[in-house]
Amino acid sequence: MPYLRFYRRIPIIPRLLYLNLSKGGVSVSIGKRGWTVTFGRYGVRFTVGLPGTGLFVTEHVNYSKMNNKECEKKAPSMEQFIGGHNGTKEEK
Repeated sequence: MPYLRFYRRIPIIPRLLYLNLSKGGVSVSIGKRGWTVTFGRYGVRFTVGLPGTGLFVTEHVNYSKMNNKECEKKAPSMEQFIGGHNGTKEEK
């Protein structure tokens, strides 16, 4: 059975801010080549990749879980997401 898909990406600020239109709804993406944060209907999606390779990793956080303190503890910080330190400050 064939499926009808629709997707259109409209640059608001070229190479930085986009309005995404699809059959499922509207979202806004901000980012540059290699990383993007998308605010959509169901939550926020963080994507980091190696440009030109097709390799990327993505993380999605639902809006409904954002107010849950337990989810906040599990949600990665940007440093953790891109492979930085574990978010704790070491004392000397």
